[in-house]
Amino acid sequence: MKQIIGKVLVLLMLIGLLAVSVSAAEMPTVYLDAANGADTNDGLTEATAVQTVEKAYEVLGDQIGDSTQGKILLVNDYTFTFGSGITNQKIAAAAHTYEVIITGKTSDVCFYVAASKATQSWLGLQGPTTFENISMKIASDSAYTNIVICGNGGLFKIGENVKTATTNLLRLMAGPAANYDGNMSLEGHSGSWQDLCAGAYAYTMTGNASFAMYCGS
Repeated sequence: MKQIIGKVLVLLMLIGLLAVSVSAAEMPTVYLDAANGADTNDGLTEATAVQTVEKAYEVLGDQIGDSTQGKILLVNDYTFTFGSGITNQKIAAAAHTYEVIITGKTSDVCFYVAASKATQSWLGLQGPTTFENISMKIASDSAYTNIVICGNGGLFKIGENVKTATTNLLRLMAGPAANYDGNMSLEGHSGSWQDLCAGAYAYTMTGNASFAMYCGS
């Protein structure tokens, strides 16, 4: 009887490990290569990477299915240049309820942001978003260095191993650059930031705002 129970336990452990392995393998991933990619590619392998983050979001939306998470993997450095003004420019065309994980092939791969005009600039995410294992900096040729990345509600998370600059730091905000009705949260695990705002900066909001900094500054 003990032998039977032992075999059953081993079998259950193997099934659990297999389920975890399959789950990890099935996370939809889109490859982004600014230097060698093309938006006519399918983005599903490094060799067929797309070239722009907008296209990466589009492909991920097509691939996400019933998954609650999807990944955009930067093969090399990427610069997202956007307009300016209090009506922030969105990083993706459509809002999403699944979590988008933006990560680098290595942590030295950098997601640069740059403003095209020398005024207050806001880059808005479009749903739950995590940056991890990547560098995040303001581009050296940015026309303005007071740049805010807005979570626009939902969970905005800076995960493990995010590298940042020592000067001209990015600002992070859980809410949008507008009045907001709903809950929002900002979570930090690494990196250095100019400031962090759990709510909607200079706007009114309803709902709850939460902030947690586990590591970083």
